[in-house]
Amino acid sequence: WAFLEVRTRARRAEIEAALPATLEMLAVTVEAGLTLERALRAVSARRHDALAHELALTDDEISLFGYARDQALERMARRCGSDDLALFASSVAVSSKAGAPIASILKRQAAAARTRRFQKLEAEANKIPTKMVFPLAFLVMPGVFIVAISPAVISIANNVTEVF
Repeated sequence: WAFLEVRTRARRAEIEAALPATLEMLAVTVEAGLTLERALRAVSARRHDALAHELALTDDEISLFGYARDQALERMARRCGSDDLALFASSVAVSSKAGAPIASILKRQAAAARTRRFQKLEAEANKIPTKMVFPLAFLVMPGVFIVAISPAVISIANNVTEVF
């Protein structure tokens, strides 16, 4: 189970890392005149990561198994376990019901995903000093003390031997 948990986290991280660029590619292809379904197929053919594989599965669900686009995107979000993908799926569903242009929604989603990713990376970077306390205190500082104190210990030992 631990191995599966590690693989799940790694795959989720890979998907979330690829999401902003993939959404941007989807927006460009939709602006070029493709439908969202054709854009999913085109982007999944050009990218080679876990998210592209999921997009290909979603395209298969739409074209081969007859799922509605909203259902297929929701299933993809549940399979991946990503909050960002769930937000993407719900925004596409709402925009298609409201009749809003999908390309602008995709661009906004890409910008928001990029911002969220940057904030997550920034939060991880802010945790690094806390994680460095243990190695610094228990691995580096003893060496520094040995180097700093050893000349004094040697001179004290020499003085003690001269006295006796």
